[in-house]
Formats: sequence, structure tokens, C-alpha cells
Amino acid sequence: MRVLGVVRLSRTDAASTSVERQREAIERWAGGTGHEIVAWAIDDGVSGDIAPWKRPSLGPFLPQSLGTRDAKPRDVARAVAESRAGEWDAIVVWKLDRLARRAGDMLAVIDWCRATGRQVWEASGTEYTGPAGTILVSVLGGLAQGERERMVERARSSFDKLSRSGRWRGGHAPWGYRVVDGEDGHKRLEVDDEQAVIVREVAARVIAGESINSLAAELQRRNVPTPSGRGEWRMGNLQRAIKSDRLLGFMVREDKRPGEERREYVVKGEDGLPVQRAEPILTRAELSAIRAKLAENRSGAGRRVGARADRAMLLRVLFCGECAALHDRDEPMYRFTGGRGTLYYRCGSRSRSGTDQCQNRAARVADVEEAVTALVLSTWGDEPVVERQWEAGSQTAEQIAELTDALAMLREDRAAGLYSSPSGVEEFRAMYGRLERQRAELEAVEQVPSGWKLVDTGRTLRDRWADADDDAARNELLRLSGLRFYLERGEARAEAADRLLVALPVPAGSEVEGRDGGELVALGMGTVRARVAQVVDSGGLSAGQGG
Repeated sequence: MRVLGVVRLSRTDAASTSVERQREAIERWAGGTGHEIVAWAIDDGVSGDIAPWKRPSLGPFLPQSLGTRDAKPRDVARAVAESRAGEWDAIVVWKLDRLARRAGDMLAVIDWCRATGRQVWEASGTEYTGPAGTILVSVLGGLAQGERERMVERARSSFDKLSRSGRWRGGHAPWGYRVVDGEDGHKRLEVDDEQAVIVREVAARVIAGESINSLAAELQRRNVPTPSGRGEWRMGNLQRAIKSDRLLGFMVREDKRPGEERREYVVKGEDGLPVQRAEPILTRAELSAIRAKLAENRSGAGRRVGARADRAMLLRVLFCGECAALHDRDEPMYRFTGGRGTLYYRCGSRSRSGTDQCQNRAARVADVEEAVTALVLSTWGDEPVVERQWEAGSQTAEQIAELTDALAMLREDRAAGLYSSPSGVEEFRAMYGRLERQRAELEAVEQVPSGWKLVDTGRTLRDRWADADDDAARNELLRLSGLRFYLERGEARAEAADRLLVALPVPAGSEVEGRDGGELVALGMGTVRARVAQVVDSGGLSAGQGG
């Protein structure tokens, strides 16, 4: 009989279960029974939780259909043909739990072996594919699974104890930190000054409005290592790292379930407060600002316009007046190259066929952009430019909420019978009193909400326009301003400025007057449109109007 020797050793196994010891036991069985060992499947450092058909060494010898319920006969036949199952007649293991720890996995292999005329032996001489073996398998499988559950519970208990004591439990250090030996001999985290500088730089730039994508690309170019020390910086891992509570020095646990997004939550101590395992790199205010900015970017509000060197100055700023008048839709006008290399703006729907094709005339890019520039600088050139900045409030609301939850948890524990002994009552009162005093101190602080504020930059729009050295930069300024222009069909050979209307966002019902009698056309919905040529000729709109 051709024997497949199966050996498995997890990292936590004792020396008595070493690979050599298991091999010797299997070889003694083969020598004593006269059977030949034709192959070995040795999985060193592999957990018993992994199904036999998924193990690196044993997996190729088993059909992958074992992991599929109600597999069709043709699929089973194909899986057997694609495996090395035809090379052996019997599996021999030192102990049955070396085959599998889960009862279901164990029975799946044994049932398949029995159905196909193969055998499963333990080196002690017990055969599990016979009638008596079935009952024994069920009993041993249950014991193996019970041991697994106890191991998981021990690991979870150890994790919880380490977590709540603030000790480092192993693995990669979070971004901005490193693992060091503590004074008590246990591993702990401390701020890595070199990494922390980069973390704070990224935080400041995210709050200022830079995109996660561009920052990830820059970190990659600068060869900044990721928290794990391998792989590349991408939007996903940078976003998770920069908004994590780990940067406050808190102990964080991850919860990743199949088919769901990875979630993390802060580990709480016995007093119900976050476990502080290291010094913070960011403040609560900074982390709140980062999260607010990322949420704003997801919603599209305040999103920076991506800069492309070939972006037209009026892309999604100039729209077709013909489509707006006839079809009540904003159809962007795009730049294209006409005869003799001249650049024009024309309606995007000109490329369509049938009744959807726009009949608006194109206009020379140079003429349109000259008229828009003249209006912008004559009307708003000397106006101060403001920018949105995050202002952190008193930042006590979150801490007050944490303390309130902690007090509620202590009350629930007391009601459940905990802290019932004399020493427990004293401990409860001490913890409860300390938390109440902390909450009272925070509640005495004036509550100032966090939020975005408009801050004067000390520069005018003319200054910013002069600094914008290409069309992409000027396009961003125009798009952030909220201005929209419409190019009407107009008369043949009409000047671009005579065909342009500017739409100004104003509060609904406001009266907007042109300077020196410039004509304004009210269109409702909190918007007015003014003919650009008349506004420019009249010296612009009245200061503070229409913007």
C-alpha cells in the first residue's frame, strides 16, 4: 500500500510534537506493516484551523472539492484529476489532530477516503476508515474542536489583559511609533520622532485640503516606509493610518469580517476610558479636523480641482447659453482646435446627432478668456481672498461623552453584582468619584464648537490671479469662486464679450445693481446673470454685490 505521511506542526506546539518525532512514528508504522511511504506532506508552522485541502503541503494531495458542499460529480472528478490523490492509498498521521483540528474538516477527509477505497491511519495502529473508526472520529473530532475553542478563548483573554494594561502584544508598530523595552521588561510603544514628523506633515496637508492620493504618491516617491514596512502607499492605507485613533496613543482593535469593511474601535480600560498606551502624536482637535476634511472630500464639498497641465481655463466654468435657454440644462463648453490651429470653445453637445445637436456658434478661446479675465479683475480684483480653515473648539464634548459612558458602565457592573465586597465597594466609589470629578471639570469649560471658518489670507484676487501661472491654476480659482459663464448664440460676427453672460450666486430675493447702471438680468433661484460686456464697460458690479 502506498502511504502518504502527513505531518503538521503549528508555531505553538511543544517540542514533543516536532516534525522529526512525527516522521519517526510514521516510519515505524510503515516499517512494521510492510507498507511504502511514497510521499510526505509536511506543513511546519501551519495552524490546525486551516482545512487539510488548503494547507500548502497537504493540499495538493487532496481534491479541492472537499471544501464544497453538494459538489456535482463531474466537479469532484475534475478536482480529483487535478490533484495528486492518485499517488497514494493511505494517509498516516502521528495523531489524528495532525490531520485536522475541526471535526467537520476531519470527517470530510475520512468520509471521502472511505468512499474512494482509501484509508486513514494513526501511527499507533488505529484505522479510522473502518466501521469502528467512525464513532471514534466523532469523539476525537469533538475533543480536538473543543481544544481549539479553548485555545482561542485563552488567546482572547491574554489579548484583553495585555490591551487593558497598555502593553504591546506584538505585530507591527502603528505609524509614527516603535516598539521598545519598557522599564518593567515588557514591550511598549513610544513615539518614533523621525516618523512622527512625517505624520504631522501629512496631517497638516490633509487639513489644508491636499488629496490623499497625491500625498500617498509623494510618500512613495520619498521612499517613506508604510507602517508594515512592506507594500506601497496608496489612498486606502494612508487614509486609514492618518485618521486612526492610534495617533492619539490609544489602544485600538480591528474587526475584519468577510464581506465587510475593516473597522477599528478603541479598547476601554476597567474604568471605561480609552487605554492610553503611548504618547499622542496628534491632538484630538487635529484628528477631528482630519476626519471632517476627509468626510467633506467624500461628499464633494470643498474638493480641490485636480490640476492638469492642459486643463482649459474655463472648463466647467463656461456653459452653453443656447442649451440653457432652450433645454434648461447646463452643457459645458470645451476647447477644441479648429482650422489653422486656432483654439475655440464650443458646446459639448455639438458632437451629438439629431435634435440633441446644439446649433450654438463656437467662439475663439482667446476672445472669451480675455473677456472673462477683464470682468473678474475689474469687479473682484481688489477684493480680499479668504480661505476655509478648521478651528478646533473646546474639544471637551467627546471626552465628556466618554466619561459619561464610563460612569454608566460602572453603574451597570455594580447592578450586576460586581464590587459587592467591602473592598469592592471602596474601589467602586473611588473610581466613580474620580470620573465624576473629571467630568465636572470638563463641563465647567466653555463649550466652543469646532468648525470651518473663513479666514482672510491678506491677499487680493488680483494677487492670486497673478500667481496663477497656467490655465489649470486659473481654472481652479474660478471654479472655487462659484462663478459660471454662459455663451449665447448671438448675432453673426458678434464679439465674445457681447455673447457672454455671467451668473452670480446671491441670496434669493437680493437686488443686485451694476455699477454706473450696468444691466443685470434676474433669473431667480438665487442667481442673477449680467451681460459681461456691459458690466466691464460700466466698471464692474457694486462692491459686495453678487458675490
